[in-house]
Amino acid sequence: AGGVLTFTSGTATTDTSGSVTITSGAAASPASTGSGTVTVATGTTSAGDAGSDSGNLVLSTGVNSVSSGGSGDVSVSTGAAPAGKAGAITLSVGNSVSGLGSNIALTAGSNSASTVKNGGAINLMTGDSDSGLSGAISFGTANTDGDSPGTGGITMATGTTTGVQSG
Repeated sequence: AGGVLTFTSGTATTDTSGSVTITSGAAASPASTGSGTVTVATGTTSAGDAGSDSGNLVLSTGVNSVSSGGSGDVSVSTGAAPAGKAGAITLSVGNSVSGLGSNIALTAGSNSASTVKNGGAINLMTGDSDSGLSGAISFGTANTDGDSPGTGGITMATGTTTGVQSG
């Protein structure tokens, strides 16, 4: 097995525990062409037993078991660009050669409280514009070619309930 690299902040007995920050260098001179890239990736699997996978990449916050305490948020954002174009965020799954293509799943949090509290929502909102159109939302299935029997469908539905209201 290969080596293990672990970054851990200190444990707190009062107040908040320490933080771990990984940052690339700043571009601080007029001759700079940009700040550096931070890459977090698992290793490539190029040999080994049949069916071996590359490693998983897990980004999560810790569990909070304290009464009325919440777990931390996960934020993915690009920086602002007051004099240019801000960066994009792309979620994509690699191509599969054999077997099914893999999915992207967005699931909001459930609520199992005995009092009436709603589950989490998923909000899709385009950007606004002060001088043009706001952004568009597009839903579609991919085109197929060759011997494919057809394309995938699009389904939109609300959940079922034994209560009074369904969305």
